[in-house]
Parts: sequence; structure tokens; C-alpha cells
Amino acid sequence: MQKSRKHKILVATTFTAVVLALGVLIKIAYPFSATNPFEVATSLASSDSETYNLLGYWAMEEGTGETLSDGSGNGYDGSISDAAWTTGASDQSNYALAFDGENDFVSTDLSIDESSSGPGATFSAWILVKDYSKGNEAQGQIISTDEESHDWSILVEGHHFAIFTGKESVSGSEYDFNEWYHVVGVFDPNEGTATLYVNGVEDVSGTISYSNNQNNLYIGDNPSTSSDEYFAGEIDEVSVFSDPISPSDVASLYDAYVNDTSSDVDSDDSDSEDDGTDIVCTDLSWMDGRQSFSDVDSNNFYYLPAEFASYFGIFGGYTDGTLRPENQITRAETTKVILEGFRYEVEESDGTNGGFSDLDPSQWYMSYIYSAYINGIMTGNPDGTMKPANTVNKSELLKMFVVASGVTPNACGAISPYPDVATDSWYCPYAQLSKAYGLLPDSTESSFQANEKMTRGDVVYLFYNYDKQWCSANGY
Repeated sequence: MQKSRKHKILVATTFTAVVLALGVLIKIAYPFSATNPFEVATSLASSDSETYNLLGYWAMEEGTGETLSDGSGNGYDGSISDAAWTTGASDQSNYALAFDGENDFVSTDLSIDESSSGPGATFSAWILVKDYSKGNEAQGQIISTDEESHDWSILVEGHHFAIFTGKESVSGSEYDFNEWYHVVGVFDPNEGTATLYVNGVEDVSGTISYSNNQNNLYIGDNPSTSSDEYFAGEIDEVSVFSDPISPSDVASLYDAYVNDTSSDVDSDDSDSEDDGTDIVCTDLSWMDGRQSFSDVDSNNFYYLPAEFASYFGIFGGYTDGTLRPENQITRAETTKVILEGFRYEVEESDGTNGGFSDLDPSQWYMSYIYSAYINGIMTGNPDGTMKPANTVNKSELLKMFVVASGVTPNACGAISPYPDVATDSWYCPYAQLSKAYGLLPDSTESSFQANEKMTRGDVVYLFYNYDKQWCSANGY
């Protein structure tokens, strides 16, 4: 195997969240090609990770007139009935529509297939609810289909968000008046569920029901109903897909709106081998309330690291939805996570074992180990082995991680960072760096324990804390 310099494969033309770690720029790509987050609804339709069919997109940027232009290109322009133009949900959005709760709505000719054999649908909108008195059970439709006996819709019900599954309303969390929220309803025939998301986080879910009729879509009301279901408040950035968007893409859609890298971020002009994009630290408090893994809830020690790693595509879970942070992780598995976490280009191996007697060229790990080797992240053992199935130990994990990051740790001086670390040991600089930044859960204790076997939880914690500690230490 011949060594080569590492590759960073993400380009500046993609919309990115930028995470800073010990002076190295890690650019985490969303599946959007737009640079303005208020264009993401159209970009999501051409996502690299999923294929979604965008049916309608109403940016509400006209600011005047009685027609909402459909930005999807499908021609489903909306007809405005009495709703008034007002200021948009963000500095990036000039206008929104205000609904008075009495007789305002927008009608469209967009038909939604609500049958059990159909593809499903996703409704997305930014909303602000005004304080109005219609009783605790009053409904205000945000996006709704218009059949009298059946509809899929997202709405407010009294002082709660809600989703109408076809035959019944399922009430979710409470909202505050005069606050903007991103509300998404995902209707998934394959799963048999109708799920409501608020600000990128699942809020409530119910059992979906179906209709064989093609039902037109309205904004701000369900005009076919005999009861008063007019929405009172403001609505902006409405998009509709004929597919159930995945939970991760719902979260990405929300975050793309609120975390525009053109504003409200701290930048640093530090040198980088990237293309000149400013280094920034982002606020990660939006992760609170998410739960990507069924076995890691908000009370779990690894909760925030797990959400960080899941959201930014650093670490996936098992097919049953668990993370199992206590499970030990092998050298091969660690190599895969580190390469993908730092966005290395994974090179195809040359079809040999690379001179390491215990590597099988037909195994899944071969391209990862080959790529790690040519980039200096793994070097192998003196006996000519790589030991891919061995559990990675603490010293190995730290060296692989730090080398992959591009950071060169300081050499150890006369004083060892830990009593059990010799200053001339190969891993002393990595132990010293880990202690200085508290990179691993126990790395500030009295002993280092270089041979301690690492777990999946240790790896997600390392990625998360690596980012957090650098940003904190540099005043972000």
C-alpha cells in the first residue's frame, strides 16, 4: 500500500452545517443543494440520500395580490381568500400570509392520494398562532385536504398542535402564542402512521386511515367541513411532498431554515486546507428533545453525543433502532466510523491484503482499512497484522481519531500526563491531548489505562466532545 494525503470530499456549493473541532473544519452536508435555507423545499426533492416528489411549494414571497405561485413547477397556484400579506417568518423571508380565524384560506387544485396503495404525503409549514378565543377544542387547519368525511391535515386544536389521521385528530404538545414553529405532518401508508413533527422533533403519532378519493389541498382551513376550522395566525413556507419524508430529513429541513450559515454564527479566519469557507461553531441546543435511538433517551449519559452523531451522519444504529452504546467496537468498525465522520473519500482497495497477513480482501472492511492506511490513520502492527476484529483500545482510538482530524499533538515533556503513561510511549501525546480537553468520559481521572477496551458510546462521545471542547475553549 502506498500512502497519500487525505481527501475532503464535500464542496462549498452544498448547503452545509459547519462543526469545528480542535481547529479542523468538519463540514457536515445536508442533502440540500440550496445555499439559501428558504429554498430547501425545492432542493429536498432532489436529495442525494432520498428521492422525494415535490408536489407543491408556496414560498409566499409575492407580498401582494390574490395568487400564491407554486414554486415546484407543477402549476398548483393557490387562490387567496381574504388572507392578508404580512412580514415573513425570518429575515430570509420577506412575506407571509395572515389568517384572521374567521373566513380566510387559500385553495389549490393539488390533489392528494390518500389511498392505502398510494405513496403517502408530507405537509410542511412555518406557523405563528394568534391568541383567539374559540374554546379549548376549537380546530384551526394549517394544511388540509377537503373531503367532508375524510382528510389528512396538520392543525392546531385548542392550545395544542395536532394531526388529523383521516378519521380522527391526535393532539400533541402545547404551543405559545405569537411564536414561529416549523410543523410537519408525515402520512406513511407503509408504516400505517400519521406523525406530527414540531421544530424537527417527533411530537405525536397516530394510526392512519385511507380514502380512495383524490382530495384537494387547502391552506388555513378545510372549507368542506360544516364547522368553523379557520386558522388564526400567520403561515409561511408551505411545501407538500407525495412521499413520507424520513425523520432525519424532517430534522434537516427544520435545521436548514434556522441555521443559515450566512448569519448568526461566529466565524474564525483560521487557516484551513478547505476552499476558504469560514470556520464556525454552531449552537447544538436544538438537539434537546430528539431521540434517534430507542435505547438512548434524554436520561442516558450518551444522549447528546448520540444525537449529535446520528444527526450529522457520523454513527448509525442497528436495524432495530438501537445504538447499544455499551457494546465494544472493533478496530475495523472504528475505522469506518472515523473515516465517514471526518468525510474522507473511501478508496477502493487494490484487491490484495496490502501486505497484512490477517486481512481478507473480500471483507467489507477492506476499503476502509486501505483508505485509513494510505492516509496514515492506521499503520498496522510490527508482526505484519492489522487485527481488524480486535476491540479497539483507548490509545488506538485516540491516535486514529486525532490523526484523522489533522491535528498534530504536542510531544510529551518531562512530566507525564498520567502515572501509567511513560513520556516516551507512542501514545503519550494523544493521552496528553485527551486529558487537556477531557475528550473521553474518564480522561481526566488519575490513570489513563491505555489498553482499556472502547465501546460504541465512547466513540460517539469522542466526536461530540471533540467539537464541544474546542468551541468552548476558543470562546464560542
